[in-house]
Amino acid sequence: TTENTIKGAKYVNSKPVYFPNIDWRFDNDNRGAGAYQSLAIHDLDGTTTGMGDSYILLYDGENNSVAADSTCKVQKSWNAVLCKGDVGRLNIGGAGGPRGGFGGRGGGAPRAGGAGPGVGTPPGLGGAPGAAAPGAAGAAAGAAAPARGGAFGGAFGGGGTPQPPVVLTRGKEKIQLRGNGATIKSGTEVTVRTERPEFSLSLSEMELGSWVIFELPGFTKADSAKEASSLDALRKAGETSFFKDKDTLWVKLVVDTPPAVPAMPLQQQASVRISR
Repeated sequence: TTENTIKGAKYVNSKPVYFPNIDWRFDNDNRGAGAYQSLAIHDLDGTTTGMGDSYILLYDGENNSVAADSTCKVQKSWNAVLCKGDVGRLNIGGAGGPRGGFGGRGGGAPRAGGAGPGVGTPPGLGGAPGAAAPGAAGAAAGAAAPARGGAFGGAFGGGGTPQPPVVLTRGKEKIQLRGNGATIKSGTEVTVRTERPEFSLSLSEMELGSWVIFELPGFTKADSAKEASSLDALRKAGETSFFKDKDTLWVKLVVDTPPAVPAMPLQQQASVRISR
């Protein structure tokens, strides 16, 4: 969940934490690292980040969160980025309608090579970057992975039949998903590239009225979304909508359901099925 919270923190004699390369024999993330890529800590009062009501998100050079923008603060020694705003979770699921996104075992792309192969790492499975991180950073890159590892393939893991990879791009940030989940920030625009013929897009753990716009080259249909007359009209839309422009589909997902308390990663607050 993106709502792993912390407040009233005080660090006494805190020391850097070293993260060794992942040993696949003890990695419980189903080869996908979907939970690792979408980890988050919500600092409620700023006692950890120095920024009240902020989020600590993964930013290790290989798995940079697309939630990061010019208002965020990069903490290189933490392998993290600190962001304010409404941060939630994006899921890119399998075919079968919006409600099928979390159900099917999604099968993300094979893990990209990290800083180097871990001990006993099978061919093609690189290790995670092994940078040091002080106190709070350790929590960011180590302990904050969502509790629901890869059990739900469509959301976090990489189980099931492998599907073509999904690449998210936002400004200079570009990330290939290892699972099917990523952290996302309300009010942003993200490009989604994949060879999949169809899939579902959904948002969870966000405030009512939050929205994200997706640019989808090569796609033409967005089931259950309202058609907008122009890209400008799409940006102004107050409900989940789409706009088709030549060979590109634009979709605006608008959260129309209040977030569950406590936060539930599997609660889809806005969803749509995309196809070619």
